[in-house]
Amino acid sequence: MMHLEAIIERNKGEPETVEITKAEYERLLRSRKRLRCLEAAGVFNWEGYGEAIQLEDEEG
Repeated sequence: MMHLEAIIERNKGEPETVEITKAEYERLLRSRKRLRCLEAAGVFNWEGYGEAIQLEDEEG
């Protein structure tokens, strides 16, 4: 799994922000689009889905 390098800024009274590269931002957008397509296709009903979620939880 790719390590996300980010700078977290805490400004008093404002929401936290994260700074990432444009390339990482674009990768995250593609990943989100793929996930939405998989979910629309019913991926949660596929064999192995539960195991994948468990692996994700273990990786944190």
